Amino acid sequence: MQNLTIENFKAFHQHLELNSPNKENVLIYGENGSGKTSLFEAFRLYYFKDKIFKERIPANVVIDRADAEDAVVKSFGYDRTNSPIVLSVDGISYTGYTPASDNQVFLISYADLHYQNEEDDYICIKKMVEKAYFKLEAGLDNWFDTEMEQVIVDNTNKILEDVFYLDGYKLTVSQTGDEVCTLERTGKIQNKKTYLARYFNEAILHLVRFVVLMESIAFVCNRQKDALVVLDDCFNSLDASNRTFMMRYFLKVTTGMQKIVLTHNLSYYNLMSHILTTEYDDEAWLKNILCVVDGNYVIKPESVTGGVDDIITKRQAGYYANSTQLGNAIRQEFEVLIYRLSMLCNIGVMAESSHLLDLMCSPNMSVYFSTDANMRGKTAEMLVDEIYSNVTNGNYFNLQKRLKEKIEDFRANNFLAPLIPILVELRLLQKVALHQASHGHTGLPPVQSKEFDVSLALLKKIEVAISSIRRTDLSTV
Repeated sequence: MQNLTIENFKAFHQHLELNSPNKENVLIYGENGSGKTSLFEAFRLYYFKDKIFKERIPANVVIDRADAEDAVVKSFGYDRTNSPIVLSVDGISYTGYTPASDNQVFLISYADLHYQNEEDDYICIKKMVEKAYFKLEAGLDNWFDTEMEQVIVDNTNKILEDVFYLDGYKLTVSQTGDEVCTLERTGKIQNKKTYLARYFNEAILHLVRFVVLMESIAFVCNRQKDALVVLDDCFNSLDASNRTFMMRYFLKVTTGMQKIVLTHNLSYYNLMSHILTTEYDDEAWLKNILCVVDGNYVIKPESVTGGVDDIITKRQAGYYANSTQLGNAIRQEFEVLIYRLSMLCNIGVMAESSHLLDLMCSPNMSVYFSTDANMRGKTAEMLVDEIYSNVTNGNYFNLQKRLKEKIEDFRANNFLAPLIPILVELRLLQKVALHQASHGHTGLPPVQSKEFDVSLALLKKIEVAISSIRRTDLSTV
C-alpha cells in the first residue's frame, strides 16, 4: 500500500490521506477519539467487504441483498452527512477493488485478543483464524489440519519460553476432538479449556492469542509476494518488558511484510520508536501522529523539523495569496507543535490546544518534563518509577540523599521553563492576530507583517526545542 484516501468515513468527514510512497512501514500514535480505530476500520471495509457482508447479512437474504449491503456500507459512513463514502487504496476505490488470488492482508486488533463474553473465552486456533480478518493466498482448508494445528501449538509454546521467558505456561492440542486447546501453568493451573479469564491474567491471554495468530501468519504467508499487516492497539495490557519482547518478536515474524501499527499508548509508541531506531534501521518506517486541527482530523509526520521553514519558504515565494491563508498556516502549525509538546510530557494529544496551553502555562502548572545532559527526556511519571525502584531494591544506603538529588536534578533541568514565555507570547498573538487573520474577520485592523514575523520566529524556537529531545529507552526505566 502506498496511499489510503478517506472521506465521509466514520470519524473522518474531511479528506484524509495516509501516504507510504515507497510502501514503507508506518507507526501511528493517536489518542482515544483521534480517529485511529476509524483508520483500522477503513482497512477492514476495503479489504474484507465480502466478509463483513457475510457476518452482518443473513444467508437467506437474497431479493433485497443489494439494499442490505448498501445499509452495511452506510454504517461505516460519517454520521452527519449523507454524502457517499470515499475510500481508496492506491487510487482504486473499495467499490472496484477485486481481491487478487495472491493478495495477503492480515488485520489484528485488540478485539481479536480480548473476548468480552465468557462463553467465547477459549482458544480454538481454527476458529481464531476463521474469525480474524486474514486474506490468505490459500484458503484455510488448504493448509490448516490437525498436523498444522500441532505445529502452531508447538511453536507458540517455544516462543512463550524462549522469547518471553514464561516457563511453565503450556498450550496443548485438544484430545477430545472439540478443537479447543487447553492452557496450563505447571504446578499452579491445570488444563483449563474454557472461561480462561477466571484463571489467567489478561496479559497472558492476550499474549498467547497474539502469538498463535502471528505463528499462523508466519506459516501461511508467501514471503515471495507482497503482504500487509495492520495492528490496532494490540499490546496495551502488557508490561514494559513484555512489550519489548512482543515488539521484537512481531518485527522478526513480519520481516519483509509491510506493517502499519496503530496505538493510543504513548509509552508503547515511544518504546517502539526507540527499538525501530536502534535495532531495526534496515527497515524503512514512517512515524505519524493523528491530531485534530481546526476541528478536522489530520495525519502529521512525527518529525518536527521543517514545518516552520516550509511556511517561511512558501511565504517568500508568494504561495499564500493573502494574510488569511498565511495566518491559517501559522495557527495550524502552532496547534500541531502544542500536540507534539504534549506528547513529550505524556499529557495526550486529543485535548483542545487551548486546554493544553493552560496546563503548561498555568502558575500552578501540573505538567513536568525534564532532560538530562544528553537531552533525553524524562516525565514526572518516569521520575516516580525511578523513585519507586530505589525504595524497593533493598539498597537503603543514603536513600534520602539519593532521592533528594534525583528530584532536585529533575527540577533543575525543567525543559518547559524556558518555553513557557514563548508559549504565553504565542497564545497572545494567536488571540489578537492569528485568529482574525486565519478567519478573515472584517472590521478589524489588518494583521501586520511584523506579527507574522514574530509568530514564525517563536514557532521556530519551539520546533528546535522539541526536535532536540532524544528518545528514551523506556524498557530500561
